[in-house]
Amino acid sequence: MITTTFPAIFLTLTLIISLFHFSSSQSPNLVQDICQQAALVPPTTFKACVATFASKPGSRSADLKGLAQITLKSGIATAKEAQKYVEARLLAAAPHLARPTLKSCASWLSAAAGSFGGALVELDEDVMSANYDSKIAGDDARSCRAALAAGRVSEPSLEVRVGYLVLYSNIADVITDRLMTSG
Repeated sequence: MITTTFPAIFLTLTLIISLFHFSSSQSPNLVQDICQQAALVPPTTFKACVATFASKPGSRSADLKGLAQITLKSGIATAKEAQKYVEARLLAAAPHLARPTLKSCASWLSAAAGSFGGALVELDEDVMSANYDSKIAGDDARSCRAALAAGRVSEPSLEVRVGYLVLYSNIADVITDRLMTSG
């Protein structure tokens, strides 16, 4: 009796383990696919994209819409944090000549946060609009970068934050594009 039930138990356990492995390995493949596509748009790199998802809780088990939400929420948080950084620089002894540039950049960062936020809401209502807004958020971040360059203001810490906004925009574009074609 033991010899006939052992293969059945072994087969059942193997099946359960295989199903668990399949479901848990599905998202990393999804993340890799998204990151490969996002890396086609400079300055996004595959490594930066994968690292972004690796650092976000829930990414491993998220589906396409879940990854979109994670990316857009990261964009909102980063834009708001960058805007607070710029506002703090304005309150501090920022050089007088840098003030108009920093104000312009703060305005673009506020727009980026709004665009990411709009895209997040639109995921449930209109994925095409979510796709558009996710790209606009990247344009807003690039406008901040352009304002800094035109005003000859060097803010390395802000540049890093703006770089993340562009990254999130490119990733969100890929994901929302896939949501449009899959839905």
